[in-house]
Amino acid sequence: MEEKEGQKEDVKRYFSSDRVLITSQEAILAGKAYKIDELRSASSTIFSRSIMEGIIYVVIGAIILLVGIFGEISIFTILGILLLCISAVKFIVSFVKPVYSIKLSGSQGNKTVFSSEDKELVEEIVGAINQAILDKIGK
Repeated sequence: MEEKEGQKEDVKRYFSSDRVLITSQEAILAGKAYKIDELRSASSTIFSRSIMEGIIYVVIGAIILLVGIFGEISIFTILGILLLCISAVKFIVSFVKPVYSIKLSGSQGNKTVFSSEDKELVEEIVGAINQAILDKIGK
């Protein structure tokens, strides 16, 4: 219990796991603490870095493949085909195994603070943070 201005305030625990602790006072995500008083909301997003990497590989691979075909340079053709194959794998992996992130909105702007491949875990953490914020506003 924490004592503030002569009142006792119970610290309520909303969620706890090995890398995350959400209480009525703070949210600790991956070792970094965020005060609930400074937060407005939490939301989840799908992290799409692999999709962008896939697009970059497609563009570069297509250019190299065209140079190889029109310039009759077999090494460029092989390299272009290889890059297009890598981009296909990146696209498949990004859709089969997406990464979910938690975005906090607060007095200091928006921050992406935690990522996991476990969608249910991320949604549970987001719900706990939002409930802590709502309970804090309701007091």
